[in-house]
Amino acid sequence: MATAMRTIDYLCRSAFGCLCCGSPRLQREATVISPFLAKRGWNGKPELTWIMFCDACGFRFYDRGLSESDANRYYGNYRDESYLLERRHFEPFYTQREHDRLEAWMASKNRRVALSDVLKKAGAPERFQAALDFGGGTGKMLADIDAKEKAVFDVIADLPEKGVKRFSSLRELGSEWDLVLSCQVLEHLTDPFESVTIIANTMLEGGWFYTEVPPQIWRNPARNNWARNAFLRWLLKHPHLLLAGDIFSTALRIKCGFLPPFGFVPMREHLNYFTVDALSALVNRSGFQVCWSGTDLEGSICVVGKRLASTKILVA
Repeated sequence: MATAMRTIDYLCRSAFGCLCCGSPRLQREATVISPFLAKRGWNGKPELTWIMFCDACGFRFYDRGLSESDANRYYGNYRDESYLLERRHFEPFYTQREHDRLEAWMASKNRRVALSDVLKKAGAPERFQAALDFGGGTGKMLADIDAKEKAVFDVIADLPEKGVKRFSSLRELGSEWDLVLSCQVLEHLTDPFESVTIIANTMLEGGWFYTEVPPQIWRNPARNNWARNAFLRWLLKHPHLLLAGDIFSTALRIKCGFLPPFGFVPMREHLNYFTVDALSALVNRSGFQVCWSGTDLEGSICVVGKRLASTKILVA
């Protein structure tokens, strides 16, 4: 049996409630779209949007997302030299050192050790027939996975690691995978529920799904008041003050885990901020039994699910 899935509006992602658990109990707080994202994504200017807070699972997400064309423009030549130069023009705090640190961590052995540890805790087998890294760039996270077949799906045309096939079209994936990884991907996606259900549809019954996202929840309730909203509108008219406010807010959020009363979290490439409960709810709603959830050895939020004998979801 097959069921149809709702089609999300990227300009109003909250229309169906929480993107993870489906709860309609959402609060909202005004924030700004970063100048870099607006310029690169749709050749626009920074503007206000809402960041939504789910009272049920703690998930936070921007009400606006990216259209397919926005995402293609933003992620075209992602993190090459031209991307870095343009980003540093708008965000001077995104330094070469920070970029290199992030790239080194993404390719690190520590991440693969953490992956193996979580799969073991979840009770996953040591060997697989076919393992897919969904959105995995070159497929580095598959290096220590024992599988007869390994592949990566990504729209970015990087050369895959040795022994890893590359797919760039969903139609090519089939439905025979007994392990699928989604590592540091869902935070970027306009419709994470759609993506996880697509993943479920590529998998064998009883197959294993591992997903990992960064821990980025900060302390503050939703704050929706006229003074704060007016202040943000005023900042949008003063680019240098907007940048100063961004630096101040980002430093406090990352270093101390909270925002000041008039602080804000700009919409950049991360569109979604997960809790363990939120990611578990998303995986469970998408056709999986959650076998393990928590934080891994690197501090990332992880969930492992097992594909249920189930209904196929027709993606609109």
